Amino acid sequence: MLFGSKEVEELLRPGWEPQFACPYRYFHKLAPGQSWWDLPEQDPAKASQTFVAQPDTPPVPPDVVAARELLAAGAVTAYAIDLWVGSVCLMDAQMRGVAPTADIRILMNLYHHANGGSYGGFPDVAAFWPDGTISLRELKLHKKDRLGDKQHRAADVLRELIGAKLDLKLVTWGQDFIP
Repeated sequence: MLFGSKEVEELLRPGWEPQFACPYRYFHKLAPGQSWWDLPEQDPAKASQTFVAQPDTPPVPPDVVAARELLAAGAVTAYAIDLWVGSVCLMDAQMRGVAPTADIRILMNLYHHANGGSYGGFPDVAAFWPDGTISLRELKLHKKDRLGDKQHRAADVLRELIGAKLDLKLVTWGQDFIP
């Protein structure tokens, strides 16, 4: 799959069962240490999102599932990232707001500068590994989403910024994959 000017691996996650029209929680209001579960749910008719069904909790955002997957693989830290009306919204894999000193905030600031003063196109998930590798994942719901121009540009900016330590992949999730 072409992501920016280079091919990346596409990870298929057909087992992430989509739950449509889940009440959105405006996680730009998430304070450091605060739980996402404490944010008020919006009326799904006014603000909804597609989440991933979970066996032990209500559905959760797919970027949280991807962050947890990276932690299980050995990442030291992993984060869900949402860009909302110019705000950078960050939460960790435990669905808590991120401290101002977190490694992801440093990366976001470097990216903002390298991308001409914009956060636009930054991937949905970031993870930091003991060897200095930074994994970034862009998530797309199968048959619903596709990469846009800002995301392609972001991929190239991130390649230049991070270099050989960048692990950039696309995660396509949901059912209905053709074998």
